[in-house]
Amino acid sequence: MEYNVNLVRSTYNSLEAEEILMELIGHKINFLNQKLFGENIRGKGENTVHYKRRIQELKEEKKTIGILLKSLYGKGIQFKMACNIEIQVIDPREGREQDALVTNEQLKQ
Repeated sequence: MEYNVNLVRSTYNSLEAEEILMELIGHKINFLNQKLFGENIRGKGENTVHYKRRIQELKEEKKTIGILLKSLYGKGIQFKMACNIEIQVIDPREGREQDALVTNEQLKQ
């Protein structure tokens, strides 16, 4: 089963683009920090390397995007942005995509 969410799909000025991108990236960093904290509390180090690496990647992206957008403030530049989230239901026991559990019509109700 697959479902797509169009999270962002519009044109924004540099201030709006910065606000949207910084919030999205910031929330993802916070989510990963919470996961990392939980792993450390439970004494499981399985995913800590992944979480730390991903947090660092996102912080670097956030910094780069911030520099780009700030350099274009007040210049009348617009940013066409799109962020589509693709969701696939995977059965971990079978390692394959799960058949539809609900129909798209049911999801939209």
